[in-house]
Amino acid sequence: MTLKELFEDVANKRWFFFYGRKDYQNLIELEKDVIGLFVEPIVEDPKFNEYGEATMTYSGRFLLAVHSDVDEEYDYKFETYIKPIKENQLPFILTALQCNSYKINQFRILEVINMEDMNVDGKLVSYNLTLID
Repeated sequence: MTLKELFEDVANKRWFFFYGRKDYQNLIELEKDVIGLFVEPIVEDPKFNEYGEATMTYSGRFLLAVHSDVDEEYDYKFETYIKPIKENQLPFILTALQCNSYKINQFRILEVINMEDMNVDGKLVSYNLTLID
């Protein structure tokens, strides 16, 4: 299973899923109260040892977010959207990565509020993973 397929599998029946460049990600497709997983194209970085064997490292970003109202107060947004995404949704992705032979080298999580023109709140994650054979 490719990393893209893994993200899609985790999202299946749980969240709206979209894979593609950020400028092609149409946040308007995300319905109110539905969590979206927007995965940007994955960078593959093979490292070769002296015998020509490759160790594959992957990096990229994904956004796990939900529509909100721009007029809502920060505390409400945090308690209603951001905190549940971090505590209840991100663990699905972490577990899937760890159970599918990925070593997590970096998993940097940024809180986003009123992101883009569609006012989405959630977590923007930058990751770096190594596939363990």
